[in-house]
Amino acid sequence: MGAKVKEKRSSQAEEICEELRIHATVEEEIFYPAVKSVRDKQAGFDVEAALQEHMQIKAAMDDIRKVEGQEPAFG
Repeated sequence: MGAKVKEKRSSQAEEICEELRIHATVEEEIFYPAVKSVRDKQAGFDVEAALQEHMQIKAAMDDIRKVEGQEPAFG
């Protein structure tokens, strides 16, 4: 696979990670606190589950950034 293709995929991966970071930040700083303020027990559980998912997604994004297009499966 050519260097340009790997570079493009690396750039796309970085863009996706940045969009996910923005999305997660908005949810964590605006949406989830608003949901928690309703003081509904199920909503609180749902927010906690979503925050756990965010932690997993952030860890996956860190792994993707570490690969930097060097992993054969990345190309």
